[in-house]
Amino acid sequence: MKTKGIVVGGIFAVLVLVLVPLSLFGDSGSTGFTTEDTTYYRESGTYIGASIPGFTPNEAQQLADRLAEAEQRNDGVCFGWKLTDGGDGEVQRGSSRGPGIPADTCARWVETQTFVAYDTDLDAADIEVKASPDLAASSSRLPSAGDYAALGINADALVADPATATGQAVMATPLLLVEAGVLPAPPAQAGEPAGRPSQPLPSGDGSGASVAVWIWLVLLGIVTVLAAVLGFRSLAKAKNDGPPQGPPSQGPPSQGPPSQGPPSQGPPPPGYPQQGPPPPGHPQQGPPPGYPPQGPPPGYPPQGPPPAGPTR
Repeated sequence: MKTKGIVVGGIFAVLVLVLVPLSLFGDSGSTGFTTEDTTYYRESGTYIGASIPGFTPNEAQQLADRLAEAEQRNDGVCFGWKLTDGGDGEVQRGSSRGPGIPADTCARWVETQTFVAYDTDLDAADIEVKASPDLAASSSRLPSAGDYAALGINADALVADPATATGQAVMATPLLLVEAGVLPAPPAQAGEPAGRPSQPLPSGDGSGASVAVWIWLVLLGIVTVLAAVLGFRSLAKAKNDGPPQGPPSQGPPSQGPPSQGPPSQGPPPPGYPQQGPPPPGHPQQGPPPGYPPQGPPPGYPPQGPPPAGPTR
């Protein structure tokens, strides 16, 4: 049992140490923008598919209001979006100045452009960031599609829900620009500690990368605890179990009546002198030579009946 418990614990440990890291870090598609179901959008490509769903008027207004708050926190830089249907070329735009108002109407601006195209083969998507000349000088540090994919906003998310994924991307753009050093960090708002972003980076609905990491960490802890418990239980059971014991005796042997005679004697053991007449040629047993014969000594009166006494 002790050996079995150690083996079981070792198997659990190997599975955890090998499979979990591979699941977290071994799949390059988890941090890549496209997957096996999607590809990058190309303007020269031909896409045959349905039109993509866009923003509703209410969704566009809500996004514009949130971008207006980001503009105030970032020295008056306008932030906008542009969602393009790669199939029919239809465009939806808006900015911190309102729905339908492009961001480039401001002196300093940043526009997050998303492209989505449905196709019978592979759906396509892409994200690009454009900026005003003063910010475009840092174009090498402007966010790329891979930066959004690290937040879970990838091609699959854009294909599944173009409007929602575009809104998440445009809200993440100011924070990515601050992280890259293109924009200075905004001052902390009242009630927030200094140095903390005013809003956390949004997570994408497509991949849920951060959620998957936490799930794997929780599973890792559970499996490790189970392996340890199984190992300790097997070890404790092996110590408590003694050597195997045979069935208990069924009582003292039954006693019968004593034997009715002396025990029978079997043949004498080998080498023991045989009982009986001596074999032929064997000298007769008798008194040794020179031994006087048995009888009355010489001159001794012969024995006879005693003299008869007087009768009474």
